[in-house]
Amino acid sequence: MMQKTMDGDGGGVMGKTMGGDGDADHGGDHAAWSVTDALLVPAGQSAKYLGIDDARQLINAAMFAMWKKNSFNTSLTIRWDCSIVPFDPSPKSWLDRQGRLFERMARWLVRNDIPVSYAWSREIGSRRTLHTHVLLHLPFDQRPALREFLLKSGGFRDGSEPFSPLVYDRSVYGEGSLPQKAGALKYCLKGMDIAETYRDPITGQTSNVMETLRVDDRGEEQRPVAGKRVGVARPLDRQARLEAGWRELTSLRDLYRALNP
Repeated sequence: MMQKTMDGDGGGVMGKTMGGDGDADHGGDHAAWSVTDALLVPAGQSAKYLGIDDARQLINAAMFAMWKKNSFNTSLTIRWDCSIVPFDPSPKSWLDRQGRLFERMARWLVRNDIPVSYAWSREIGSRRTLHTHVLLHLPFDQRPALREFLLKSGGFRDGSEPFSPLVYDRSVYGEGSLPQKAGALKYCLKGMDIAETYRDPITGQTSNVMETLRVDDRGEEQRPVAGKRVGVARPLDRQARLEAGWRELTSLRDLYRALNP
């Protein structure tokens, strides 16, 4: 049963034995790591911006969660450089560590009778900070408890904003109204490739994806990232949606309507 709560589209090492929900990956003092190393691309991989398939994944998961009445009402940013324990910024290590933390978060949600409903997007920002944006369903009164759990379980050192490793974004992202929730999705998609175009298979019309979806171009603020860029919880993944009879939003028009209610 627990297997279904985990990240359904990668982002971690599924099925590995964990050290317990409260156990961080402690490995000594805060390790010095090179941001330059984080930008290196391993052999056989390429750094990439988000593409239209990534947008489809996040948007369909968000709309499906809303349909299930477990909509994303919370937006959380995780800064991986604010770690007590050694952090290896290479793509595989970053994804593995993130996956382990999300597995623990899923178990925490289940223990607290909260639906496992989340999606994520990895970014390297303008100041070369490595971070992950997480959209999730979370009762507001549980925010402090989840943050405290993630700090302990993830091996983070706490600090005041803007240097805190775990920041709940302000009400403009992820709170009650449809436009605000759409704003949260757009924010997670700001790492898209401004040059990407899409040719409609029916009309034959070619359109710029970011401009059509009205996602802001952040220019050099966004950097390409090696490895998997986005993912969703297993109860929201493509297979779960298919089994529930969900009609996938695939066309640029459908995606636009979801992002611009």
